[in-house]
Amino acid sequence: MAYFKIFYSCGCGDNEEYIEAADLASAEMTAYEYAVEDYERYAGYHGIPSVEDVAIDMFGDGDEDYDLSTLTESNWREVDLQYAEQMQSWLDYWAEEVSEHEYYYGEDYEEDEE
Repeated sequence: MAYFKIFYSCGCGDNEEYIEAADLASAEMTAYEYAVEDYERYAGYHGIPSVEDVAIDMFGDGDEDYDLSTLTESNWREVDLQYAEQMQSWLDYWAEEVSEHEYYYGEDYEEDEE
């Protein structure tokens, strides 16, 4: 196990955490998963499109009163693909390995020297 600082965002504020992971790829995957969770939490707010917003844009010509129950299973598959594509464009994430000291105390922590 190693120590990592991860950053993730979906456009509604930046998040930073320290985690333990097997390697950089695992840490980056965790950052990605957190960014997706963040996106899904804010979808439909602050300009972040929800799956319903995408469906309305695709099939309802932007009419907010469009009846989504009229969409077929095939339509929803198209919506899901477009939603996933749009989500990717909103996500920002990365990871970097840090020292054990930074993991426990943060990057700004300075020990008092006596």
